Amino acid sequence: MSHVQVLTLLLLTLQSCDSQGRLPFLSPFFFLCNYHRQQEAVGPEQGEVAISVSIEGNPQFYTPGQLYGVYIRSSSDFDGFLLTGLYTTASAGQVSPLTSPMAAISGSGGPHQGVNYMCSMIHSHLSRMPQQNLSFMWMAPPKGTGCVSFLATASLGQQVLFKDITAFQLCERGDVQSKPPRPKLTTVHSDGMVLREDFESGQEFDSVVWSSTIGGELSDKCGIVMYGNSAVFCHTDGDRVMVTNPLNTTTAVALQFALTPGSCRPSVEDEPINIYYASNDNCSDWTKIDKIRATASLGQQVLFKDITAFQLCERGDVQSKPPRPKLTTIHSDGMVLREDFESGQEFDSVVWSSTIGGELSDKCGIVMYRNSAVFCHTDGDRVMVTNPLNTTTAVALQFALTPGSCRPSVEDEPINIYFASNDNCSDWTKIDKIRAPDLPYTVTHIIHLPTSAQKHGVCFKWQQARSEFTDSFGGCWAMDNVLISNTALTPTLLQEDFDPIDPSLWLFFPGSMIKMGCKSDGSAMIFGNEAGENMATTRDMDLSAAAISDIILEQTFEDSYLTGWHKEGSFAGHECGVIHEGKAMVFAHAGPRNLCTPYQDMTAVGSVRFYFAMGTEPCSFGNFTDGLEVLVYSEDKRGHTRTLDILPPQKFRKPKLVSLPLDLKSKKMKSRICWIQKKHGGLNNHIWSIDSIQLLPRLPSMPSHYVQFGLNMNCGTKSDGRVKLEFSTDRGDNWYLVHQPCLPGRCPGQHHTMSSVFKPFEISGWQRVTVPLPYAALTSTTRLRWRQVGGSGQVHWGIDTGNYHVET
Repeated sequence: MSHVQVLTLLLLTLQSCDSQGRLPFLSPFFFLCNYHRQQEAVGPEQGEVAISVSIEGNPQFYTPGQLYGVYIRSSSDFDGFLLTGLYTTASAGQVSPLTSPMAAISGSGGPHQGVNYMCSMIHSHLSRMPQQNLSFMWMAPPKGTGCVSFLATASLGQQVLFKDITAFQLCERGDVQSKPPRPKLTTVHSDGMVLREDFESGQEFDSVVWSSTIGGELSDKCGIVMYGNSAVFCHTDGDRVMVTNPLNTTTAVALQFALTPGSCRPSVEDEPINIYYASNDNCSDWTKIDKIRATASLGQQVLFKDITAFQLCERGDVQSKPPRPKLTTIHSDGMVLREDFESGQEFDSVVWSSTIGGELSDKCGIVMYRNSAVFCHTDGDRVMVTNPLNTTTAVALQFALTPGSCRPSVEDEPINIYFASNDNCSDWTKIDKIRAPDLPYTVTHIIHLPTSAQKHGVCFKWQQARSEFTDSFGGCWAMDNVLISNTALTPTLLQEDFDPIDPSLWLFFPGSMIKMGCKSDGSAMIFGNEAGENMATTRDMDLSAAAISDIILEQTFEDSYLTGWHKEGSFAGHECGVIHEGKAMVFAHAGPRNLCTPYQDMTAVGSVRFYFAMGTEPCSFGNFTDGLEVLVYSEDKRGHTRTLDILPPQKFRKPKLVSLPLDLKSKKMKSRICWIQKKHGGLNNHIWSIDSIQLLPRLPSMPSHYVQFGLNMNCGTKSDGRVKLEFSTDRGDNWYLVHQPCLPGRCPGQHHTMSSVFKPFEISGWQRVTVPLPYAALTSTTRLRWRQVGGSGQVHWGIDTGNYHVET
């Protein structure tokens, strides 16, 4: 692991624990080596890693021949560790540690590349189980050895976490070379530095850097912070102030410093340390840019400041459920209406004008997360009415419905959904009816709004009346996660760091808490819902591909003649308006209505996309009844078919892009894509149109859109649960895996192993996941979803902070 080149190996002796149970130690041994320095970098997947090497008793110097306890601590797991000691020599021929003070190490802050050194193997460690702590005994070298630099190298599996970093430095007691001269680092406005200060340039604060200091001194009174002296503020009276001289910060981006109480007494009651800047002539008009409270350190390295490390509440305490961001809202960024019934004990009057027969509770179990709107009263009506809403930019109403753990009834009347747009919301028009749920499953209903319901001042009503044959209801139902999205403002980029969470970027995230957990760096979205759903859904995003250059097949309909295509009951024209560009294929004839692409090799095809409309002006669609939908399917030469989608008329009153991924069983050598309407009302009735059909590969040849996030699948109890990353391009009607592997023997054509199903045994700790988006997901109405499936008992997983975004 180490990059110290061994020239001559003298002796290695490992001493086990003695009879008194002391830690194992290595007898000092030395060999001539040449140091080939590598960057003190961590593995690309690990992010920042902190390492601490400390000596028992925190000695400033070592006594030759004495045994010391050495303690290693790391912020990251490791299963391999090597600690090497380096001592300089005056020349390559001088190999005795007794005749060479080796002082140049500490004088330069670390070993030099290409210089000969004396080396000693201080400790090596290999383990099957990853760990973050290690301890052993070290015997200090003989008298006259001088200073020793401890170089640390660690690995986890096949990944090197860090290589040959100078983790600690200790010099011999009484050696005149123990503190050799160091180059002066304190400077302002030098090459590469606006300001650098290590407090080693003298006994007083350097006037080149500091215009004034109050209550501080230069000393090692609180121990060694980095090296030698530091600025120590331990006076109990008066203020504590440090002010720099004026600086030119036009090319600066950050201010950095290390802070610790060290060996001095800390206090949680002291006021925070405030950091200000001023830019007026006499530096008197101060603006605060940050404040810092107590710090935590790992040896000499500051790891974090003022993080909420954990939260635990009393069982039964009303505060035992940590606060979630309030999701209930109307007319906010991206939302016309969003309601998760978690904003209080009563229905929120901001959303609801009236409710009858309902309550907020978990009486029927968890629908999505905690409370839902529960209708279990047996007498009277069951009604919910929203306040007037501006739905001019809305396209659908969405909600989840279930009987949960309550009793269902097949005899209860259906739940009717109405809208009204007159002044007092009294003239109700029914837009759908839903059978009272009779199975203990949660079903998300998406109702596409008619044009007449897309205006200012629209109210919505859910109503269930009692059966005319009985005076009471027989069953219960619960509703949760009511949503009407605003399609006017669709972002092209979504970026979230959860500090704090931006609720406008997410539709719902049942089962999650926004908190520190799983050793996350700041807040994270942590899931652990034992009942109900564990998932997070983004708002719709515009991920449209700017240009598509990988088209396998493309067909527009400027004329009715199509080479190799099969069609019945259609003609090319503008009779139903412009569906995408120019003419479209219009299906209005009295007989069969169907369309099929030519047979071709579908093994390289990843998705099909097209523009589609049913009953757009000026074409008449007639009455909306069951069975009028258009079926999209794949068909092979043997007549075997697989349904890709069902296109209902209510969803396509206006032309829309449809993007459908092909499943593995549709990828055959000779296959085609077909559209068929099996039922219609005859000539010029129930008309539908299609335009701009494209067959595309799975991925663009040069991917333009990615999803990147941090994922932890072992955030607590081990489980066989999985997390799926899915996408929807139709407001959540249909969900598809972002990637599904195509392995030899399972599917023909282009094989790949890319998957968007994540399993606990595949991911250890936090890992950054970067996923290119397929062509099927590149639309103007794409939303993403992380959803847990399977898993017995309580499963914990999380989406990391600061690592989640969708980018182009």
